[in-house]
Amino acid sequence: LGLILWLKKYDHCLKTIPNFQKLSQEERIQIEKQARAELYNEMKGKTSSYFLSSYIHRLFSSSDELFIYKKQFISHYAASCFLTYVMSLYHPNLNSMSLCQLRGRFYYNEPKVFDQEGRITSHLWVPFRMTRNFQHFITPVGLEGPFANILSSCAMALQKNSFFLRSFFYIFFR
Repeated sequence: LGLILWLKKYDHCLKTIPNFQKLSQEERIQIEKQARAELYNEMKGKTSSYFLSSYIHRLFSSSDELFIYKKQFISHYAASCFLTYVMSLYHPNLNSMSLCQLRGRFYYNEPKVFDQEGRITSHLWVPFRMTRNFQHFITPVGLEGPFANILSSCAMALQKNSFFLRSFFYIFFR
């Protein structure tokens, strides 16, 4: 409910600007960025970074099950982050992410579509999405340990097999 109210406030802010549709594209983008930043700062102060952790901790009865779940989540999330960065396959938006409650697998629901010329373009400000909830759930040890190791392992695997992968990528990405 709170998020809906904030989104309505965001829309109201944009509608109160006189002649918003008549402004140039750059001016509209700047105004929208400013409104998003204000909305984000307001939401950040009112939300908790413990939502994901508290939800996942309630799902499991033992610490062993939780450890296995976190390990699986970190593996899938790190690989997804790497592919998002390298291939620009997905938009790292929260509304396009899915998380399996039983296994810890992480998925993006909406792959990025090609532009009119058949190319994938990337206009991302950040290479991947690392929210406060993800940071708290993974913990600093998980970020510096398995998460970083999986990112570097994916990079090394692509580098080592680049000769074989190049022809495969040429089929899909021209």
